Amino acid sequence: MKKVKNTAKALFRSKPGTPRSTNPTQNVSTPVPGDAAVSSVQNIKKEEVALDVIDKGLVILNAVSGWFGPLEAVTGILSECIKTYMEVMDNKENFAKLMNDLAEEVQDLEKQRAENQSSEMKQIFEDLSKKLLTVLNETKQKQDLSVLQQVIQSGRIAQEVQQFFKDISQAYRNCKFKVLLIIARQNNEIYKSLIFDKLEPSLEAFHGAQIGGGKARDSCTPGTRKQIIKDIEDWAERTTDENMGIGFMLAQYSPAFAEELKEAIHKDPTSIVEPPGIQLEKLVVSCWHKVFKSHKLNLMTPVVVIDALDECRDISSVLEVLIPAIQKQELLGLKFLFTSRPEYCMQRHLKIKGPISEGSNVDRMFLHDVDESLVKADIIKYLNAQFKLSDLLISAEDIERLAKMSGKLFIFAATLVKFILDPDNTDLSEERLLEVLDLKQEPDKLQTQALDDLYTVVLENAFKNQTERGKKQSLKILHTVITVKEAIPHSVIADMLDVGITKVEGVISKLHSVLYVVDSDHSIYPLHASFSDYIMAKERTKEIFWCDEQMYHTMLSQACFRNMMEKLKFNIGEIPSSFVIDKDIPDGQNLKNIDQTLRYSCNYWPHHFWGSNLEQDIVKIWERFIEAKIIFWIEAMNLLQSIPQAYNSLQFLLESAILAERLPGKADFAQNYKLQEVLSTKQRDGMLANNISCKWVAISKDGKLIVSGQSDGTIIIWNVLRGKEVRKINGHIGDVNSVAISPDGSKIVSGSHDKTVRIWDTATGAQIRVSLQGHSNYVQSVAFSADGTKIVSGSADETVRIWDAATGAQIGEPLHGHSSWVLSVALSADGTKIVSGSADETVRIWDAATGAQIGQPLQGHSNYVQSVAFSVDGTKIVSGSDDQTVRIWNAATGAQIGEPLQGHNHWVQSVAFSADETKIVSGSSDNTVRIWDAATGAQIGEPLKGHSNFVWSVAFSPDGTKIVSGSVDKTVRIWDAVTGDEIREPLQGHSDYVQSVTFSTDGIKIVSGSDDTTVRIWDAATGTQIREPLQGHSDYVWSVALSADGTKIVSGSDDKTVRIWDAATGAQIGQPLQGHSNSVWSVAFSGDGTQIVSGSSDKTVRIWDAATGAQIGEPFQGHSSSVNSVVFSADGTKIVSGSDDQTIRIWDTATGAQIGKPLQGHSNFVLSVALSADGTQIVSGSADETIRIWDAAAGAQIREPLHGHSNWVRSVAFSADGTKIVSGSVDKTVRIWDAATGAQIREPLQGHTEYVWSVAFSADGGTIVSGSGDKTIRVQEVLTDDNCPVAQIDINKTWTLDDNGWVHFPHISDHGIVWIPPSFRPLLCRAQNPFIISKQGYTKIDFSDCVYGEEWTKCWPEN
Repeated sequence: MKKVKNTAKALFRSKPGTPRSTNPTQNVSTPVPGDAAVSSVQNIKKEEVALDVIDKGLVILNAVSGWFGPLEAVTGILSECIKTYMEVMDNKENFAKLMNDLAEEVQDLEKQRAENQSSEMKQIFEDLSKKLLTVLNETKQKQDLSVLQQVIQSGRIAQEVQQFFKDISQAYRNCKFKVLLIIARQNNEIYKSLIFDKLEPSLEAFHGAQIGGGKARDSCTPGTRKQIIKDIEDWAERTTDENMGIGFMLAQYSPAFAEELKEAIHKDPTSIVEPPGIQLEKLVVSCWHKVFKSHKLNLMTPVVVIDALDECRDISSVLEVLIPAIQKQELLGLKFLFTSRPEYCMQRHLKIKGPISEGSNVDRMFLHDVDESLVKADIIKYLNAQFKLSDLLISAEDIERLAKMSGKLFIFAATLVKFILDPDNTDLSEERLLEVLDLKQEPDKLQTQALDDLYTVVLENAFKNQTERGKKQSLKILHTVITVKEAIPHSVIADMLDVGITKVEGVISKLHSVLYVVDSDHSIYPLHASFSDYIMAKERTKEIFWCDEQMYHTMLSQACFRNMMEKLKFNIGEIPSSFVIDKDIPDGQNLKNIDQTLRYSCNYWPHHFWGSNLEQDIVKIWERFIEAKIIFWIEAMNLLQSIPQAYNSLQFLLESAILAERLPGKADFAQNYKLQEVLSTKQRDGMLANNISCKWVAISKDGKLIVSGQSDGTIIIWNVLRGKEVRKINGHIGDVNSVAISPDGSKIVSGSHDKTVRIWDTATGAQIRVSLQGHSNYVQSVAFSADGTKIVSGSADETVRIWDAATGAQIGEPLHGHSSWVLSVALSADGTKIVSGSADETVRIWDAATGAQIGQPLQGHSNYVQSVAFSVDGTKIVSGSDDQTVRIWNAATGAQIGEPLQGHNHWVQSVAFSADETKIVSGSSDNTVRIWDAATGAQIGEPLKGHSNFVWSVAFSPDGTKIVSGSVDKTVRIWDAVTGDEIREPLQGHSDYVQSVTFSTDGIKIVSGSDDTTVRIWDAATGTQIREPLQGHSDYVWSVALSADGTKIVSGSDDKTVRIWDAATGAQIGQPLQGHSNSVWSVAFSGDGTQIVSGSSDKTVRIWDAATGAQIGEPFQGHSSSVNSVVFSADGTKIVSGSDDQTIRIWDTATGAQIGKPLQGHSNFVLSVALSADGTQIVSGSADETIRIWDAAAGAQIREPLHGHSNWVRSVAFSADGTKIVSGSVDKTVRIWDAATGAQIREPLQGHTEYVWSVAFSADGGTIVSGSGDKTIRVQEVLTDDNCPVAQIDINKTWTLDDNGWVHFPHISDHGIVWIPPSFRPLLCRAQNPFIISKQGYTKIDFSDCVYGEEWTKCWPEN
């Protein structure tokens, strides 16, 4: 290396190149007048440009070589050599081109090197330096003055220069080739690790994947689709600020992305089995965003193609993540090409309809808009190319006729070729050609007609000369291929239909014109979706060929059940021990009992069962399966890593109205067949529940009735006060998209997928007159005028229509203007204006009398406008959009008022004004309802949560006090518009944080106080609530205490009062004890029950007469901040208090004087204090996360603080014998301490999922009670020693639950015994919990007969 460097420095040192003059005109000897002068000036300008290019090239050469000394030295000599040649080269333009090409080569090499550092790089570039030096040495000899003169004289300077650049460029190219080899090797290693270690990419996604018969997908026939391909290439090469992208293949394109992807999978291995949308978010969007920001990407923009979106499974969940990521510019540096048929789902996500906004980076192409002559010419080229490869002689005239028959459909032409040139029937090619030409299709026929006729000919030929029985069996095989949910091989079809595999193979081989078989797994696919459409449509195909979908679903569901009943069994994976995790079993061993047929049956029986006829025979088979094999099915699905699919399948059946309606006498089928238990679903409170997705809700003017439109075509009327269904209305034959109630409440209007508007009698549910017809597509929205005389409707046919509510007649012409679906309409209160929102992203205002559009469209939204509404006075309009915003508009000017209201993180589906116009409510696909201040645009309070799926409709009650919402989760919920709470009947159990708990002296009762403002009494043995809650406080109840004789309860509240209650009756005794000027944080009884002490945020301690409620003496003052905790000594002579001022103070009860100095030591708020029964010790808990024990007489701290909690210690208490201390903390744990030594006894008591606010001991010290922000009260038995007889005998007392949900037994192993799902953990009784007090109840597990390890199979009775 040193030699190379020194030689390079020496080269040309004595003869540097002559500097180029900076005067561009110095070589012009004499000005030439006229045209010659102009030409001279132009030549000078061209030379200036050329010289500029050369200068820039030299700068690039020097810049990219600085990282490596030897290369830098050689590059300096290379620059001098180039300058020498430049001076003697006449044609500067050609020289500049050579220089530019070299610079590009060098730049590309440098980019590859910079992105892919490797230990091999230095050796490669040292080789490059040596090669360049060799070339330069040879050049030096040629540039010797005498040689140079000879070259000039011989006129060969141009060739010499060209050879020089060729040699230099070749050296750089060879170097780049070596660099790319290293990169390819690195990529291959990463790629292999991704494929074989983690990911299982779909091999069919690769362009070159085989599609059967050893053939890969064909590219376009050369010379066809030229203009379309050029348009796509132009788009792909065009630089934009916002690009699109996705895909596993990005790992091949970018090593940096591959590394990031590998790291993401390493951090979260479960991401590769998540649903597609979540995979996309975690493995593509997030990884690409990180790599793009790191500037480690190639210069070329990758274009990822997803073909036939409408045929992809779960594509909606992918697009829901992908499209917002593109819009938010999280995938910069990528482009994405989609192809799809214009299904509604695709239209919504990709905005296929409507205009493209100016400046958009989205391009759109409709193949049916391509000029027919261009398509015909392409098809002729395609046909010529295909027939040229065969022995069939076909005339140009016949080619022309075939192209004419194909119209614009390439699939027609492709099917023609496959049918005519069947490789298994080459002797029939001429006959089949004549048969096709005899179809005599005209170009003006319906597009599908020609294709249908061709498919008919294909099938007739395939089944020609078969007996009726043979034809039926062949069709049975074909129809099975078309009906199955996932492509399956010959063997599975044979198993499902109970026929020989050779029969299946024979039938499929005759249908290669319309089916293909993948070589890798022999799965059978239709060549094109149009064939499935044809054979499933009774009106398009011959009756003999028609596939009765319901019949085949019935047959296939029977086959699935038969397979599962025969093959599913306990421990089908033959797992040897409960301690062995599935993933630790060698590949495939646990699946050896699950063949392809059983795999298909397990995955897709719900799909076929749902589509079956649901008659008695199939229902009985289903019942037997659920009863006998459902658990084994779940076990098999777990081994197949398909538990999410199993859950979704059962949930789908559970939600299916079709099943509920069609199963005779099985309305509550979910309960009857135990699907509820399998899914662990819970009954929800406080909502109007039904079994169908609710698409729209409206509330009557008097606020007493709610009407909801359902996805099954029904309308339901609900009683608001009772939350009960009043009436169900049937009539529509499609989803009910919108409903409205007339102002007098007597009528309901509805709009449906069936393209009709219907009016109903609210009282009887009867339809009033015939349906209002006129719309040619879905009716998306309906509304009454304020006087009830008119109805307005908006439709997917892009029009708004006005109807006479009395006669049903349409008033005037439809309102035209929108360029896409009208999704929402509303009328102003005075009936003079109509507002509409559309998928074209605009809001429009119309004159209700004339139908004319008023002003320009209101623009601002960047996605579909899903909902619009007028304010009551008609001056404002509110709109909600798929762009996740709510906007307010001036109805007179059309100007947007203020900024968009932002907060929702998904589509805004519905908006409404309150009657007083001060609030706006919105419902969204993020499952929340939000309330906004109409004046400021600020969100009021937290989102209203409760719905478990999209909120499609919201409305205010007329008085503005209530909000009603309807959701895809099949519920209608009523909310308090002020508090945001759900309105429901009183429930048993606290509905908010439990702030304080205590035991009665005899230990038989527990008293709790809560943020729900109630005090409740519970049976300590059973956990049941004793009588109704003690109600009276108007704010949070912070503290409760029982008198020693158990007859009275005292409570302190945020409402600044202390209240005394009769423990037997629950009645309040006397008036509230008033005097504190702020929240009462703590209350306690004296030992004899005659006095009550209270501590408050007003910094005082007060004593009260328990009999009269009168305050005794003056408040105790001394604390400089809130008093959080107070307690009497056992003899009642002293009071101890703890405060936010970080001190503890002892007071004389009789005089109110402070005894001694404050007890200091805590470094943060003192939140709780307690006295031992003998009065000698004080314990305190603090926000400094410590517990301290104090000598009550001396005021000194005893030993070091007790450490263990990781957050504020909210509550402390002594056991009755003074030997133990219990503490509860914001860290969600309860801990027990030895009062003598300060040591923690056993592990923390866990189970609470929120802060622990209060703890207490029972009188015998054997039980602890704790109250928490998770709204539960846990009762825990105290075991102080793992070696005690109880612990050794009863495993139910000693098991533990780790943070990942695994139950562990002591002294057995480190392995978990059983895993508890997250949803069960908050209300799971732990080993020390006899029960939990909660409005949702609790879960308890008995481990007495638990078997585990290699004995685990004994859990099944048959074993």
